[in-house]
Amino acid sequence: MTAHLIMGHSDVLAMWAARRIPHVGEAGFGPCQAIGVASGPGDDDKLLAVVVFHNFVYRTLECTVAAASPRWATRGTIQALFQYAFVQCDARKLFTVTPHRNKRALKFNIGLGYKPEATIRHHFGNGEHAVVCGIMRWEWERGRWYVPPMKAAA
Repeated sequence: MTAHLIMGHSDVLAMWAARRIPHVGEAGFGPCQAIGVASGPGDDDKLLAVVVFHNFVYRTLECTVAAASPRWATRGTIQALFQYAFVQCDARKLFTVTPHRNKRALKFNIGLGYKPEATIRHHFGNGEHAVVCGIMRWEWERGRWYVPPMKAAA
């Protein structure tokens, strides 16, 4: 399957994601850029996931994902999303903040190359801790998701 990225509709996509994440909900993400991942380019194709980039401070960028299907996570899609964050946004660090009980998301993040950095106690409510994971630009550039820029034709 080839996933298709949807850009230019951040408000609608971010709200779709926010409504699927209990600790975000109707409050939303605030200023952000959201990229949708669809099963294809047609009107009858399905939205598989939304990746929201927010909290951009000191060239660190938070990344939050809401998915309706694991089929969104193709190699090309992941490469394109890292490229967006590190090249287009010029982030030096990308990080996630994940509920400590969401073992599946934590395993996925670590599989992408993120490293656990901290646990924030009671961040999502009493007894609901957050695990912060991060990946530095140089780690991405040395990892399997990096695609070197194409050289211009002479």
